[in-house]
Parts: sequence; structure tokens; C-alpha cells
Amino acid sequence: MKKVIGIIALALAGSLSATAQTTDNMNRIEVCKQNYRTLFGGEALTGQGTDPEMMDILQKFIFGEVFQTGELTLKQREMITCITLATMQTLPQLKAHAGAALNVGVTPEELREVMYLTAPFIGFPKMLNAVGAVNEVFKERGISLPLEKQGTVTEETRHEAGKAIQDKHYPGGIASVMEGVPGDMGKDVEQFLTDYFFGDIYSRGALDLRTRELLGYCVLTTLEAESQLHSHYHGNITAGNSPEILTAAVIQCLPYIGFPAAIKALRIIKEETADADGKAAFQREMIFPIGEPNTAYAKYFIGNSYLAPISKEQIPFSNVTFEPGCRNNWHIHHATKGGGQMLVCVAGKGWYQEEGKPAVQMLPGDVIHIPANVKHWHGAAADSWFAHLAFEVPGENTSNEWLEPVTDEEYNRLEE
Repeated sequence: MKKVIGIIALALAGSLSATAQTTDNMNRIEVCKQNYRTLFGGEALTGQGTDPEMMDILQKFIFGEVFQTGELTLKQREMITCITLATMQTLPQLKAHAGAALNVGVTPEELREVMYLTAPFIGFPKMLNAVGAVNEVFKERGISLPLEKQGTVTEETRHEAGKAIQDKHYPGGIASVMEGVPGDMGKDVEQFLTDYFFGDIYSRGALDLRTRELLGYCVLTTLEAESQLHSHYHGNITAGNSPEILTAAVIQCLPYIGFPAAIKALRIIKEETADADGKAAFQREMIFPIGEPNTAYAKYFIGNSYLAPISKEQIPFSNVTFEPGCRNNWHIHHATKGGGQMLVCVAGKGWYQEEGKPAVQMLPGDVIHIPANVKHWHGAAADSWFAHLAFEVPGENTSNEWLEPVTDEEYNRLEE
């Protein structure tokens, strides 16, 4: 029985596809045998065991087809497979893949970091199960434990280190999601994410941020964490992973997680890639720059907005861009004298609404004069990018008060 489990584990380990792979003239059987031999030093498609037909299907698919999909190295494919199996807690297969990972050049320190990376996603107990399985492989290989330390932060530096990583890859964090959590404890969770996830874990050595982001996406794919798959798509792009690399990584997960979970992640990658193409097309139709993500005010927006300061002298003003469906919260520009704001639509289609009044559609060339002390909101139409110039009107004792979000019900009632 133990021998059978080992054979199945080794067969599943074949999903570690990589770039020591194939030529155009090789069929999938030849590719399967070559890749299996490279990873395990043994022979595939032997026809032996209790279930030779299924093993034949499995090995040809994983080693002969998945292995040829996308441009991933053997090390990348093995780390992806290991973190996927760790997330699923399929520990016998994880042990087989850990051995294969070491065979193709993944260092013990790298493999340990792959396991540690799972902790914020699946929790400490499951992470420790995975670490235990990998440590067994280390002991079998004569690798001394504990391994060299990889921590880079102290109690005094973990917050700043985590914040620097988070601000670059996930501007705004989870503030908008945690706002309003009972007991104001959402702020505690925000800090946990910054200090523990990004400070303690993401700052560690052995794996670079690009690799951590790619592997994290595979964990989220396995967990079918739809919301996070959207945000981590952008984190991956910022880290330097292309949509094609993300797609190949998800396909590498497919033999282990099945088609439904993989298709969900691929759909999200497709949608996010299309949105990026839409942003580029919108920039081409507008003379002002879209600018950078509006991180400072992200918690007051539903959806993504961008800010580009145009002038800081005489009359300072900026260009504010909204993705489709993005809008800011209800807010008020307070002033005891003068004050208010002026908006000039420069591209796309959007909405402006004052409390108690119908919404007004904004098209290029439209100007909106917002009086001081009036509750209002503005943002993009559901089917269009939108940009306006924002001019702050000088006044006395001016301040901005941000209020509740515009609900989906309110927004969806708007008429074209």
C-alpha cells in the first residue's frame, strides 16, 4: 500500500512543468517521458501499478501537455506545484514534489519560504503541516535543520518595512473593507496585514517579491478567493509578472485544483487584462495624463481612481480619472466664506449629484460648479472611463468632510 501511494505521489509530482522541456517535433508521449526523467530520474508510462490506465492519462496530461503550456522554468513550476499542494494539504504528493523541487534546483531555503508564505493565506496549523512534510524530505536528503535564518526585520522595523511593500503593491490596503467593523477593530486587522503579512513574511529573504506575488496568486487560485484574485492581479503586475506568466501559473495549478477553480482565475485575469487595455485606450483619447493610483484617498472611493497634478502654481488643479463604475463617497467642501470646487470634464462619461437633486450627466466640455457646504458625489458611468479637472475654489476656513459611500442601489438607479 505504501508503495502504491508513493507511485501515485510521484506521478502527481509530474505536474511541475518547466523549461527543460520540449521541441516542436516531439509528441506528448516523448515530452512526458523526457520531463518525468528530468524531474525524477525514473520512467513514466510503465503500465504498472493498480491503476495503469489512469496513471497513463495523468502522466501524459501533466508531463506531456501542461508542461508545454506557457513560459515557466522548472523551478517556477515546482514551487507553484508545491505551494498548491501545501494549500490543499495533500501532504504525500507534497513530499514527492518537494523532492522533485530540490532535484531541479530549488534550494532548501527557497522551498522553506514557499511553505512559510502559505501561513497568512491558510493559517498557521496548515502551514506547519506542510513544513513538517517538507522537513521530512530534508532529513531524508541529509539536509541539516534548522536552515539559515531569512528574517530581515526587527520589532522596530517590521511595520515600516511592511508598509513600504504594501504601499507599492497594494495602495490603500484594506482600509475601505475594514471601515465600520464593530468595535473599530478593523484598524487592528489593517495593521496585522501590514506588520505580519508584508512585514514579517513578505520581507524575508530567499524569495524575491516577484516570486512571492506569483506564488500567492496560485494560493488564491486554489482557494477560489475571487476578490483577492482581482487585487493580487495588480500586485503581480506591479511586481513584474506579466498576464501571460500569471496565466501559465494558473494552468500549472489546474491538474491539482481542477477546471472550475482554474477557469475562475483565468476569467479574472482576462477581465483585468481587458481593463488595462481600456485604460490605455482612454489615455489615448485624453490630452491630460491619467496619473498614479489615488492611494491617499482610496478609502473614500468605490473602485479605482487616479490622480495627476497638472499645476501647483497660481490656481492649483489636478486631473482625476475614474475607471468604469468608480465613484467617490458623498462629501462636503466646507467653508465659512467662498470655497467649493469646480469640475471640468475632459474625457469619457460621468455623473455629478447633489443631495436631494437628480444626478447630472457629465460629458467632455461640461463644467460643474459645486457650492461650498453642499453634500454631493461624482464619478464615472458604469460603462465608461471618466476624467475631470478639479479646481479648488479659494475660501476661508476650508475643509473637506468625507461621508458615506454611494450605495450600489443609488448608483444603479441613475438613468442615461
